[in-house]
Amino acid sequence: MSNHLEKAACLGKSPQIFDAFTFPEADTAMSICSTCSVVTECFNLVRPNKSFFDGVAGGIVWRNGYRVRLRIRNEQNIEKT
Repeated sequence: MSNHLEKAACLGKSPQIFDAFTFPEADTAMSICSTCSVVTECFNLVRPNKSFFDGVAGGIVWRNGYRVRLRIRNEQNIEKT
């Protein structure tokens, strides 16, 4: 195994940040992943479909090993009738 985790942007961050499944909860973890130089290695380490991983890994939100499709909605632009 390589030492790629030593370069991970999440190193030293609270693991609970990466347990999120919805926005805005996943936003912090996704922001951290977006700055990471080893995001591909992280994704490959988790191998979500085989491990039934839950949370954020490799810049993607997973639930039971499947990608969670998150819909960003701007509440201020919804007309109330």
